[in-house]
Amino acid sequence: KKNKLIYILLLCSTVVTVMLISLSHTVYTHYYMVLVPLIVVTISIIFARFRALVSQNNISKLMSDLIVFAVTLCVISNSSVSMLAQIIKKNAMDDPDSEKQTVEVQTIIDVIENDADEDDTVQVLGNDCLIFLLSDLKPASKFIYDIPVAVMSDEVHQLFAEEWEKSPPSYVVYDKYHYSEDYESDTTHKKWAVAKLESDYEIIHEAENYSVYRRIG
Repeated sequence: KKNKLIYILLLCSTVVTVMLISLSHTVYTHYYMVLVPLIVVTISIIFARFRALVSQNNISKLMSDLIVFAVTLCVISNSSVSMLAQIIKKNAMDDPDSEKQTVEVQTIIDVIENDADEDDTVQVLGNDCLIFLLSDLKPASKFIYDIPVAVMSDEVHQLFAEEWEKSPPSYVVYDKYHYSEDYESDTTHKKWAVAKLESDYEIIHEAENYSVYRRIG
């Protein structure tokens, strides 16, 4: 009975996870990576149970399990196909905004790399760590971007602030969208970060979506 309950919970977890991700219409690769072990383990358990029922010649129980398996497979398959279609559509279509943002980020990287010394560090204020993926620039802290990380709790924000005070970043990339009033997040943290930029930093590059700050002194 204990194993049966575990199997039922795993099956329900898989179905609910697949449906929620599919309904979100959000194409994040790590969302789908969560599903891989769930689906593999679930299908493996179902086939193992089929094998046990066949060996026991329990036809009635086998038929009821087949119905459950068919329903589960339909839900998983339909949702998976929907998610796969979203991924293909996203990769197949040219996104002008995304391409423009990538160009902006590459320009920012060039500006900082041409100005920085070898040991200088960078902090991104926003929600975009693409700057680190496309360059060899060193992050100023373990929080490679601050939103939503630093707005999760006062404790996390305090840790973020302590790391900043202990080792101030040489350069700061300011994400205008995630610090705008249109983006809902913790305003206290935003005010703290903006105050640090205004008192300790100067702007060396302006773009449509970003500003680049260099530490004074």
